[in-house]
Amino acid sequence: MFLSKGYKGIFYLFYKDEVTGKKKKISTKTKLKSEANKFLLTFNPETQAKKALNIDSEYLKEYTMNYVKTNLSKSSQYVYETIFRHLFNQFGNKLIKLFTIQDIESYKNERLKSVSKTSVNIELRTLKALFNYAIKWGFINHNPVKYARFFSVPEKERLHFTDDEIETLLKNISDQNLKNIVLFGLMTGCRLNEILNLQWKDVDLQRNCIKICNKPNFQTKTGKIREIPISDKLNEILYKLYNNRNRTNVLEIDMNEKYVFCSRNGFRFNKGYISRKFKKYLRLSGLP
Repeated sequence: MFLSKGYKGIFYLFYKDEVTGKKKKISTKTKLKSEANKFLLTFNPETQAKKALNIDSEYLKEYTMNYVKTNLSKSSQYVYETIFRHLFNQFGNKLIKLFTIQDIESYKNERLKSVSKTSVNIELRTLKALFNYAIKWGFINHNPVKYARFFSVPEKERLHFTDDEIETLLKNISDQNLKNIVLFGLMTGCRLNEILNLQWKDVDLQRNCIKICNKPNFQTKTGKIREIPISDKLNEILYKLYNNRNRTNVLEIDMNEKYVFCSRNGFRFNKGYISRKFKKYLRLSGLP
């Protein structure tokens, strides 16, 4: 083992990996020779090798999910959970140091049997971030996804409704709750999750504006708060909704905390439930 000054004057310790027999280096994180020598005296190559080898997929999952739940959105949590589930199905509780580019290619091909190329690319980007986290935490020294090739996906034309199609769709929607959600989306451009997480405290009918903000169980896509103006037509719809909700407040929930779009008992609609109903009326209207 020996010390050598490297990038920006920081000392690196060069040593032989006890498992692979290859020469490796590790940063002492100091520019002082005295501190680097202390690092040298306490460093144990065998312990370092065992540390790297003992990190398995199960441990990485626990460590990663704790980090993801604290720092990332729920949709990102779902992607990480999906990836770990398929990693275990395909490779078992494998030591993360043993993952290779061949494993990543195998993962790609296996996932392509069930999901689209676009979905596989999303998982690959997340996998790359996952192994970068592992490097950052000192669990491994390389990222097996670094040289993986992403699928080439032709750009699709963005679909949009014509005025006639919108009129046809609204005529065919008999569910008033869904119709109100569709109208709200058309008049504000809000995402479905933003609409379903909207509470009356976010709606100011006097100032004619809506605030889209983060909440304990919801985060906007960008993480930023924004305000949207309310048109006269939307104002009418919201006033009617507010009066109806206030009159049928079965659970005596504070109106400020009540969701704008909810079931009779005040519970927020599920995103999947609304999506399925919307697609049902699309088919009924003969629309793509």
